[in-house]
Amino acid sequence: MAYLPSLHETSVVEKLDLHGMGDRMRIERARLKISQHKLAELARVAPPTIANLELGKPRGLSLGTVVAIARVLNVSLDFLVHGKEWREQP
Repeated sequence: MAYLPSLHETSVVEKLDLHGMGDRMRIERARLKISQHKLAELARVAPPTIANLELGKPRGLSLGTVVAIARVLNVSLDFLVHGKEWREQP
C-alpha cells in the first residue's frame, strides 16, 4: 500500500516548489493574456489568492484551488505543480 502523507505534515508543503508553481502560473496567465483578477474570477478564488500563489506563498492553497487554476490555464496539474511539460490539447 502506498504511503499517503497527512495534510497536516509540513514536509508535504515544504516539498512543493511553490515559487516554481507561481512562476508557471504567471507565465501561463500571460500566455492567455489574462489578469490576476480575471484568473481569480474564472477559477472562483479571491484575487489575493492568485497574487500570493504567484509569489510562492501558500496562503489559500488547497487542492481545489490548484485544480481550478490548472483548468482555467489549460495545463495539467503535473505541469502546474511540478513543471512537467505537458498541456491538454484544446
